Amino acid sequence: EYEHPRQTPQTPEELYKSALALREQGKLEQVVGELRSLVRAYPLSPQAPEAQYLVAGIYADLGKTDRAVKEFQKLVRDFPQSDKVDQSVKSLFDVGTSCLSGEKQKVLGMAIIPSLPKAANIFKFIVDTAPYGAYGDQSQYNLGVAYRKMGRYQEAVEAFQNVIDDYPY
Repeated sequence: EYEHPRQTPQTPEELYKSALALREQGKLEQVVGELRSLVRAYPLSPQAPEAQYLVAGIYADLGKTDRAVKEFQKLVRDFPQSDKVDQSVKSLFDVGTSCLSGEKQKVLGMAIIPSLPKAANIFKFIVDTAPYGAYGDQSQYNLGVAYRKMGRYQEAVEAFQNVIDDYPY
């Protein structure tokens, strides 16, 4: 039986709708592929940041913490005007806080294994990309805490001093 090959969607809207349909079918690997194609081919389209956010969310749902962090960071870095930036920074902050806590926890449905270097990297990213957002000041402070716990005392002092200098109120 001959089946006509599916035409590849061409517009960002078509790619996005196709990815959402695949998501409804539970074909998450294909969804990620479609969404990445959209972001790569149409980075300036209104669907691109939405697609990037969905990719990050899928990895979070699958419990792939490191991958989710990278994808949320990509959204914040590549789509700074997106309305998904604040949610992405919050997700990063929550993962960083769990890594800093020293106890295994679940955040966004993901098991988080404590890792001070991972926490420091996440907080540094937030401070560098969204210093005056909702999590900037707390991320700067937590960066100092992470450095202190790692025994990197000079960096901890500098991070804490930056809290005083950059967030005076």
